[in-house]
Amino acid sequence: CFAREEYEVMVKEFWERKTYEQLENLLKADNINEMNLKECAYMLADLTLNGRIMLQEHIRDYNEILLHIFASDMVSEPLIDLLNVLGENALLIKCYITMIEIMWKKGDEAVRNVVDVTILERLSDEDIVWQKFGGFLSDEFKRYINKEVLPNNLMMCGVNTLK
Repeated sequence: CFAREEYEVMVKEFWERKTYEQLENLLKADNINEMNLKECAYMLADLTLNGRIMLQEHIRDYNEILLHIFASDMVSEPLIDLLNVLGENALLIKCYITMIEIMWKKGDEAVRNVVDVTILERLSDEDIVWQKFGGFLSDEFKRYINKEVLPNNLMMCGVNTLK
């Protein structure tokens, strides 16, 4: 017998565990076509229980999917909040980071641009958050950021490399 609060916590944790498992499998899969903006938006929406509702509201507000805005709302800002209270929910942090890596590895050029321009730029605004973020990344993605993004993105000049 569960109280409503306990039930909601259990459902949320189950959702996060299943989401992380699915994202990890997707990241490791080799047989995936490049993900376009629309497919990416729906994957981002599936990161949270109310994500599909947020995507519908986004489409209603903008009459299209503006992935830079939607990714900021669905990934960058919630991830920054989680990284500011590290330990609060490491599993959800891993979900967001795995999703970012999927966008980078499996996304088409427009999706990768969202990662480089919107997500990484925003996460690099505060060095403490940036370095915590780097602690969750794969070595391959960290190398890409340090060797490709930081030297070539003028908006990120002066940002410290990830350790």
